[in-house]
Amino acid sequence: MSVRKAHNSGRNHLRNVVEYYQEIGHEKAQSVIDSITNSYAAEGQASSNPMLQQPGAPGAYPPPPFGFPGKFQSRFFLLSFQRASL
Repeated sequence: MSVRKAHNSGRNHLRNVVEYYQEIGHEKAQSVIDSITNSYAAEGQASSNPMLQQPGAPGAYPPPPFGFPGKFQSRFFLLSFQRASL
């Protein structure tokens, strides 16, 4: 369980939240709850899931799978080979 979840589900935190909303009154409490809900809804709509985005431009070849030589791996191989021969 994450620290934030543990904190938010703790007895003292829950008691403090209940007391806070009881002190500010029903109308103000509903206003605060609505603003929090709206900010979470706007946050979810504004950001998209980066895992669903396709890499590269439309029609471009996909990157090679892991384990196949690419630009970075071939450069790394050449550098390590040059160092070994020195």
